[in-house]
Amino acid sequence: MKKYLLLIIPFIFISCGSDSSKNDNKTNSKNISYEKIFSNNNIEKKSIFGSISKDDIVNGYLEFPKEKYLNNVTEMKEYLESTYSLKLKNNPFIKKVINYTSYKFVQDNIKARECGSSINITIDKDNKVFKTYIYKIKDFSICKRAEGYIPKKRALNLEEPPSLDAGTLIKVPVKIFNIDPLTDSDGDLEITVSIDDIKVPDSTYIIKDVDALKVGNKIYLANERVRAVDFKSTQEVLDGPFIQQQNQQGVFFTENNFTKVFFEKQFLDQMAFYHLDSSIKYLEDLGYKNENTIFKEALKFDSQVYAGNKSMYKTDLKLLTYGIGGAPDASDADVIRHEFAHAINFEISSDFNSGDTGAMSEGFADYWAGYYSLFEQKDKLEVFQKDIVFNFDGLYGLNKTTRSLNNKDAKYSPFAVYSAHVKVNGQSADELWSTPLFSTLKDSIVLYNNDAYDEVNVILLESFSGIGYGIKMLQMAENIVKTAENLYPNKRYSELFLNNFKKHNIIQDKLTYVLNNDYINKYTKLNFTYTNKYFENLNNLSVNLSSDEMNIKNKTYSNDILEISSTKQSELQFTLDENLQCSDEIKINITNSLNLDNQRLEKNINTKTLRYGLPIFNSMPLIVNTNIPNAKKSSNPFNPLSVVPMLFSQRFTKDELISENFAFILELSSEDLSQVKIELISPNKKKFNLLSKEDYLSSNIKKVFSFKNNKLLKNLINTNATGGWYLNIENRGLDNKTVLYRYGLVKILKYVCN
Repeated sequence: MKKYLLLIIPFIFISCGSDSSKNDNKTNSKNISYEKIFSNNNIEKKSIFGSISKDDIVNGYLEFPKEKYLNNVTEMKEYLESTYSLKLKNNPFIKKVINYTSYKFVQDNIKARECGSSINITIDKDNKVFKTYIYKIKDFSICKRAEGYIPKKRALNLEEPPSLDAGTLIKVPVKIFNIDPLTDSDGDLEITVSIDDIKVPDSTYIIKDVDALKVGNKIYLANERVRAVDFKSTQEVLDGPFIQQQNQQGVFFTENNFTKVFFEKQFLDQMAFYHLDSSIKYLEDLGYKNENTIFKEALKFDSQVYAGNKSMYKTDLKLLTYGIGGAPDASDADVIRHEFAHAINFEISSDFNSGDTGAMSEGFADYWAGYYSLFEQKDKLEVFQKDIVFNFDGLYGLNKTTRSLNNKDAKYSPFAVYSAHVKVNGQSADELWSTPLFSTLKDSIVLYNNDAYDEVNVILLESFSGIGYGIKMLQMAENIVKTAENLYPNKRYSELFLNNFKKHNIIQDKLTYVLNNDYINKYTKLNFTYTNKYFENLNNLSVNLSSDEMNIKNKTYSNDILEISSTKQSELQFTLDENLQCSDEIKINITNSLNLDNQRLEKNINTKTLRYGLPIFNSMPLIVNTNIPNAKKSSNPFNPLSVVPMLFSQRFTKDELISENFAFILELSSEDLSQVKIELISPNKKKFNLLSKEDYLSSNIKKVFSFKNNKLLKNLINTNATGGWYLNIENRGLDNKTVLYRYGLVKILKYVCN
């Protein structure tokens, strides 16, 4: 767990203001039509991905073979070699979890492990292939990872307890925080400038019994699951300076001095010991025991290793280490359990490295800390800061920061790399992953109550099985959805995960449709565009459209194949219902289905609302034709992109309330709209996001945002229109040409229907 800095970038302000009252006077005798405003199409039409190929986005292949059964390692090796054109070594690494067994093969080349080759096949209990994940090296001569991704084994110098057979396990009480002093007191804790001045009421502590090792008159924090040790050194000091303190872990306690309080060294030992021990007990209760156990030996930890504010799981040493800078990390269960989640992650998937794994590992660890805090507060009327992790530890130290489990603004771009603790497109990469996981847990609790905790956790843990080097978020998300569907086919977990991943653009509809009309009359040509946004050819696709108001009954368009990143356009013939009145709504239901790899069916249903009649406006919008600058690379490792916001203004000087006929016009193009933020800011400082998920499917926007019909802007009706209106645009892409053509606040005078 590390902290990141906040980089603040100033606005570039562009005043394109107009006096709207003057515009009103000029245009009373001259109406402006919708067609006139958008008749000059300045937008350069491009494919959403241009000439991007699948290999430019993802190097690993995640697949879910249909009805394939393999009975032994030899059959698996032969299947992988023949299917993926590989030559593999024998003797794969085998890892069992509750429902699956994964086999990790290595390419038959001396540099295979150094380069990150990772060949995985996952089998269920019936010997049916559930998934394959293939990250193969085509040319080993250009291997850049000379040191390899598997850490070197270091010699370890520890002081640790005796073996369990030297004594007897007994129950002893420890005095700890259930979560942390701030959460356990429901925020009723005085936060001081220095951690040394904090006063924790005795009522904040709880007493828990733990299994500890008694040898003679000495008691050690050790049992079959966890062992407290005193970390002295390694042969190579790779992780920075650590502190040397005597008489910590591994050194005896007596029954009379076992129960401690916050500032005594033994408290941190006991706090970490309890939370790690109860975490492993919980895994055993889920089914991770005996042959399915995640940890093959007792987990070692040292609660006071680093003088600074950092903690980590040393994968080669199988050792959890915690720092004491700021608030000691072991004083906050969020930190203890966050680092424990890293240990789980690595022990199930030892080559979870590169690709987007940095952010996914951190996001999962944040989720794991957050789930425990939420569960422990489930009986409260109001959960304290349920969407925040490190809410106590994050208040102290050099880089004070907490992390959110509810970052709704974080959106995924497949072109970016999501490392740990960085910001991408202005948002935390860690929070991009933790938010949909935690949102799914909260949604699941509504449906399945307390069962949701265990079942969502099992889905996430089982999804690590058979996953390896170089995996991207879009693949891991699909893997989680498929795992949920496979494990709980009669519950809605798969649907909930899918919906939450889609909210953050991590999973996108593979076949996407944009209906290119918002307003129509009987002379309008209705056309729509459908695009392959997946990274493989799409087969046997069809689009079905229905609309009562347009007398369209199950009109179907189909294509045998739609190639990677290609786009098709079609026109739709229609006759309008005679009972339609000008400005009425028209609804079109769009159902698309496709067959991916001749084995996976996908179906999506969407409804598009149009307006009957073309609007007539009182004035023209402001024409600017301005490029929005790309993001730039920053030297700050925790915020590698700096974004320059562009703020455009328009002043409304007439003393008038906003009515239903107000509208905002926007025309803009971008090579990737998912990397663009567009906000309208009203005179009362309210902010409105003008981009919807549907807009990400297009490369341009030509829209009239009617205050009456927009569910967000309608909240401004009957408020004062007088003052400055601002359009804030941020281009978060490094190479993403974005142009604002025109914008402006106008009024709709009427609709023309013939």
